[in-house]
Amino acid sequence: MNKIKQPNIYTYNDFRVYLRDYFNFRCQTQKSYSHRIMAKELGFPSPNYIKLVMDGERNIGLRSIDRLMRGLQIDDKEQEYFSYLVFFCQAKTNIEKNYYYGLMASIRAPLNASTITTDAYRYYSEWYHCVVRELIIREKQPIDLAAIAKKIKPKVTVTQVKKSVDLLCELGFVTCNDDGSYTPSSRILATDDEVVSVGIRNYHLKMIDIAKENIDTTSRDKREISSLTLCISNQCMHQIKQRIQVF
Repeated sequence: MNKIKQPNIYTYNDFRVYLRDYFNFRCQTQKSYSHRIMAKELGFPSPNYIKLVMDGERNIGLRSIDRLMRGLQIDDKEQEYFSYLVFFCQAKTNIEKNYYYGLMASIRAPLNASTITTDAYRYYSEWYHCVVRELIIREKQPIDLAAIAKKIKPKVTVTQVKKSVDLLCELGFVTCNDDGSYTPSSRILATDDEVVSVGIRNYHLKMIDIAKENIDTTSRDKREISSLTLCISNQCMHQIKQRIQVF
């Protein structure tokens, strides 16, 4: 019979999911375990409070974080990661989320605790990764990274293109063939994870900045920017979004 293992906190991007898995782990190893016992172990007088936190209906403050960490009996490094995890999940701005995710990643990296969401975050961390992907699969032999770099605007360096190609291969977005050419893969990253959402917001913000810059730096014959003001219902807006997504 396989031994039930305690959840590895370093593989989590949501402290609430970790708490739920920790609770299920204790239930499997201790038949009488309950939310009441868990609340008592973690130092909370009400079992309802910890249940609300786990269900996402309540946030936790600094004092509660200390109680949780002591009650979970995790070591110092795990406590540090857990605190960043809480701050990441409860952060209200993209800047805050990026900051705390960076701290989480710095702890996780030496442990090789990479996850699919870590891969996605790395992919969306730079706007030009998707551009490089589209270019290298269309290039004829031999692949000229300098030529690819010159095709990209805003300007990127050959070193950046090289690192981007290496990342795309590592993450499985492209495959390097025997003849040195590249073919696209069908790998798809889920986009409903909080970490991935932060990465995508970073990507969109950068693309918006590039679009703003191009109003002044790109001639009108090489760009198309227009706007239209409409009065529409919520239902109509939903239909328009659907058509844009299909497009």
